[in-house]
Amino acid sequence: MEVSQYPELIAQFSTGNQTRIKQGLIAKAPLEGWHYGSKEIVKEFHIYHSVAIECGGEIYDIDN
Repeated sequence: MEVSQYPELIAQFSTGNQTRIKQGLIAKAPLEGWHYGSKEIVKEFHIYHSVAIECGGEIYDIDN
């Protein structure tokens, strides 16, 4: 929900995703970004950190 507090950030999301974020839900990837695997369909954005959180990586550091 923190993103929803900054107009310049929330404006980058679709109207539907803006509503989801303001409700505390995750943003959905656009249909063309969905991954169809053998056992699942991935519809959410996956964020990968250069240093894993469980290894001491910072969660909110834009460089991680």
